[in-house]
Amino acid sequence: MKKMKLLLKDGIKYLPYNYSSEDELINFILEHPEEIFGEDTIFFPGKKIKAKSGIGAIPDGFLLSLKDKKWYIFEAELSTHPLDKHIIPQIINFTAALSSESTRNKLSEFFFQEIQKNPDLRIKFEKLGITQEKFKFIADFLKQPPKILIVIDQITPHLEEIIKKLPFPCEVREFKTFHRENTGPEVHIHLVDTLYEIEGVKEQPSPPLPFTSPKVEITVTSPSFRKYGYIPVSKQVRSFFPGYKIPFVLETDIGVLKAWVTGAPKGTKIGDPNKGQVIMGGLKNWYRAHPEVTIGTKLIITEIKPKERYRLEVGREEKG
Repeated sequence: MKKMKLLLKDGIKYLPYNYSSEDELINFILEHPEEIFGEDTIFFPGKKIKAKSGIGAIPDGFLLSLKDKKWYIFEAELSTHPLDKHIIPQIINFTAALSSESTRNKLSEFFFQEIQKNPDLRIKFEKLGITQEKFKFIADFLKQPPKILIVIDQITPHLEEIIKKLPFPCEVREFKTFHRENTGPEVHIHLVDTLYEIEGVKEQPSPPLPFTSPKVEITVTSPSFRKYGYIPVSKQVRSFFPGYKIPFVLETDIGVLKAWVTGAPKGTKIGDPNKGQVIMGGLKNWYRAHPEVTIGTKLIITEIKPKERYRLEVGREEKG
């Protein structure tokens, strides 16, 4: 009988899963980008990059690490494929393409446009206190050479030899999937090498305590609240509101608004009570009606009917 690694959970066996293709591996990875790459990263889909000569290639994706100010060319690989015939030519073509300033500018524009049309990505900049104009911030990123990030189902000695030949610094992460015995990949567990360091072991969060008062106070800390029309939701008050993307009513002095909590990684289940970082829905009009709301102003949200109906008001300004 062939030996194998398996996972045991509550007496149930989870067996190694063999990916049918690199695309399947990528799909599994992109279900959990923040857990693998970090909350302060942004993943972009692959886009062809080429030099003036026409030499170029399409990577599997790009990754910006906002906090560390690094960027990566992302490649997903299967260890069963001929790695030397795939990785080395790809990276050589990337090197040729990125030597062109025009190519880097086009890539900066691509990243910028992807961020502009996605409010969840813009919020990441604000959470990190990045006030610099976004296009310039991204362009400055791309002035430095990228790292190569290879995510593979199994690190092999052959891959380690290949990495030594690459012109850019390279990081490799292993990503394995195990499926429940007698089922397909729909019931699975991933074993992942993260890109970031996890400080200590996170304890399972305790169930949130009920609020003693049916209201929360949220202080305006950024002009982005008004610009993008949102109200931030901290972990401390998250359970006060309905689940992820579940609509609720906000009564205001300009009328009734339909709102919801959003701002979570792709693939988050609708209704998840712990996910989401901002309230959105008609709030730009409310901010326009309240020019007095500036940095330091407190917003008061009072519960009228739990998880269904709330009242939004302007509180007093916080004095420094």
